[in-house]
This record gives sequence, structure tokens and C-alpha cells, in this order.
Amino acid sequence: MANTHTPSAKTQVITTPELLETVLLQLPPLSLLTEISVSHFFHTTIISSPHLQQRLFFRASPSSTQRREKGEWSLNPVLRSRFLPWFVLPSDHSDMDILDGLPDAKGR
Repeated sequence: MANTHTPSAKTQVITTPELLETVLLQLPPLSLLTEISVSHFFHTTIISSPHLQQRLFFRASPSSTQRREKGEWSLNPVLRSRFLPWFVLPSDHSDMDILDGLPDAKGR
């Protein structure tokens, strides 16, 4: 009798690019970056997915151009956590004293 091994649901999810992408989109960006090294399949899924690329700020999202035109910006949370001093605006930009919850340079 032939072995008719049926893959588990977990195996099916992590070996189906669309499902894996959905799961990976739930991770914070820093965790997502570390998942690239889990396996070749994870790496391929992350580098080939426009949504994951946008989540990591490697690719602009379609709405980011519209937000920039309005003067709204999104900060990369990974870069912000590592390079905080560079993400605080000088105090002469009174209309943008706070970026994404960060106090301005005067409040430090």
C-alpha cells in the first residue's frame, strides 16, 4: 500500500506563498526582517511580495505618494528604533514638531 501522507495544515500554510505572505504581514517589521533567514522559501516569498516589501519600506506603497503630496509622512519603525536622533525634526519646523509620537528636539 502506498504511503499517502497528507501534509499538516501548518505545512500547507508555510509552503503556500499567498498564505505565508498573509501570516508574515502580521509580524512587526523587525521580526519580518529576521524571517528572511528562516529558509530559502521564506526569503523568496518576502523578496517577491510587493505587500511585504511595502511593509519593510523597501518599496513605496501606492498611497505613499499621495500622503507625501499632502505633507504626511510614514516613518520606518526599524530605522526609527535604531537611529532615533535622526528622526527628530529641528525646532524651526513648528508645524511638524512631533513625528509619529516622537517629542521634538526641545522636549528632550
